Amino acid sequence: MKNLAILSMSRDPEAINELRLEVKKIKAIATLLKQSGKNKDFSTRLLKPLMHDSGIIRLAELNLKILRDHEFRNVNLEREQNGIIENGYVQISVKSEEYKEAVKTLEKKFEGSLFSLKNKEARNYFATIISELSIDFLWPIDKDRLHENRKKIKNLFYTIKVLPTRLKEKIGLNIKYLNQLQDDIGQWHDHSLTLALLCQHELNNEPVYFTISQKETELLEEIKKEVTFFDKKIGIEEGRVVIGE
Repeated sequence: MKNLAILSMSRDPEAINELRLEVKKIKAIATLLKQSGKNKDFSTRLLKPLMHDSGIIRLAELNLKILRDHEFRNVNLEREQNGIIENGYVQISVKSEEYKEAVKTLEKKFEGSLFSLKNKEARNYFATIISELSIDFLWPIDKDRLHENRKKIKNLFYTIKVLPTRLKEKIGLNIKYLNQLQDDIGQWHDHSLTLALLCQHELNNEPVYFTISQKETELLEEIKKEVTFFDKKIGIEEGRVVIGE
């Protein structure tokens, strides 16, 4: 709500980032609560339009940042991306009251539906995600699934933070390792999207395209190394994931 209030009045990249982060946390916790099977109505679809509009802004900002980092200038491309950003902020400002109502509705819905989650149910949630990631990270790596797998890793982050300390210790996630992995996947994905933008504008013969492509390849190779023996690296107790006991 705080960030929506800011964005209703001004352009603020930090508010966009914080807004998207908070929505992702809500979605992750809703998924955790669904795990028990007691209540399937923890839907966050009301926030989907907000994530869509803020995501358009975020993507354009990332494109411009990557191009600036590689000292590439193209007036038409920059004008287009800045126009997308400007229009995106206008859309969020215009829809801010609509978005606020969606947040309030979701808040009331969650407050009236929350229940106690058993430790075993929480552990099974983590076990399920880790099992899925362990399979997806087997060789050969399917790079088309990396972005989706990053979302799963971030769900692990967001949900473990709301658990009691003793349960966190029992689950035993190697947070440092996972954070590095998700960050590299995020950077790889950002570079891939910028390459797609350059192709769209027939700029794939520019030196910057090959420079960004090389960086994307380097990141992918690093990710492949990081996910080797994923199931051994993810736990803090000598690589052992203490879940589901």
